[in-house]
Amino acid sequence: MTIPILGTPSAYRLTRNYFLAECPARGWPTNFEQRVPDPLPSGRRFWTCELLNTVKPLRFTSSQLLQLRYYDPNGARAEQIAFDAWELWQVMPSFGLVQDVEHAGGPTSQKDPDYPDLERYVITAWVTVVNTNPVITP
Repeated sequence: MTIPILGTPSAYRLTRNYFLAECPARGWPTNFEQRVPDPLPSGRRFWTCELLNTVKPLRFTSSQLLQLRYYDPNGARAEQIAFDAWELWQVMPSFGLVQDVEHAGGPTSQKDPDYPDLERYVITAWVTVVNTNPVITP
């Protein structure tokens, strides 16, 4: 007999899907990956999101530290979108499996040495997710 385990959903996937649903209506780019795309998309505007850490504060939850990065050749636009994205990310807990988005840092401007002609803004947050559906793994 296989013992059921209580897995939690991916905060990365939930965050990615949330932003992909919200970006088009706001005129934001919909390129949203874990790494910088190669080749860069036209317009050179894109998002990356990386999972930095995971903790399980409670049996049925998982807090995942995510870093959202926005790249844009226009510094003023990059700053505005980064601050708006942070505000948008904070209301994500009202949707489904996400219980909380806790600020850990940013939005902060950081140059990327690999792309010196682009502005990069970094936002870091703990995203707490919950799942009560058992997942059976062999």
